[in-house]
Amino acid sequence: MVGEHYHPSLTERFRVLSGQLQMSLDGLRQTVDAGGDVTIPPGVVHDFWNDSDEEVEILLDIEPGRRFELMISTLWGLSNDGKTNARGLPGPLRLAVLAREFTDIIRFTKPPALVQGTTLPGAGGAGTRARIGPTTPSTSSHRDTRTPPPT
Repeated sequence: MVGEHYHPSLTERFRVLSGQLQMSLDGLRQTVDAGGDVTIPPGVVHDFWNDSDEEVEILLDIEPGRRFELMISTLWGLSNDGKTNARGLPGPLRLAVLAREFTDIIRFTKPPALVQGTTLPGAGGAGTRARIGPTTPSTSSHRDTRTPPPT
């Protein structure tokens, strides 16, 4: 589970290539089987996960995708640099900086928007003062040499 979230200006299209993908769309759970696809317009609260021991392979299309790609490559780079926890999340200050930087791309439903609106600016500012940037050359262009990129 990524956590319930929505994209203010992105459209996501999931095509399940193999396995079964579990999804929540505006609170309604559904299973998407291999061959199925789901399009999620901007503003729709959703989450997705694999409920089985079987691998799920998906093709994900994001439109527009450039800023989303920057966010994902940043998180990937942080993980490869050992700057994330077991769930793949960076520490609280870096997470606040990232959340503030990418608020146009993704917004989570928890904690509530009011809490996010009052805590993220201060925590993000503290992270910036600690010289934690939303992206760095290491994270934004990092390529994992151990695993080839997906084709």
